[in-house]
Amino acid sequence: MESINGKSGAGLASAGWPTSPQFLNATMLLSSFTVLFFATLASAGAYPPDVVDILQQKSIPKLKEWLRKHPQGNCTYETAARRKEW
Repeated sequence: MESINGKSGAGLASAGWPTSPQFLNATMLLSSFTVLFFATLASAGAYPPDVVDILQQKSIPKLKEWLRKHPQGNCTYETAARRKEW
């Protein structure tokens, strides 16, 4: 099996990375905290709204009003799927 750096072998050891349990646990913990940090920033609204956020803020009330005036059977704002792009 070829590794990234061309040496034979598999895993982190063949790539020259430390493989002690303490190093791996610390790496996983740091990765978890990094993901949690950025998720918290995004969910808290720490970033200023972009063009899409502003468009949503302006258009959702209009959509709700239009759906109220023009019922679509079982499709309501609350039951509609929301598209999420990451």
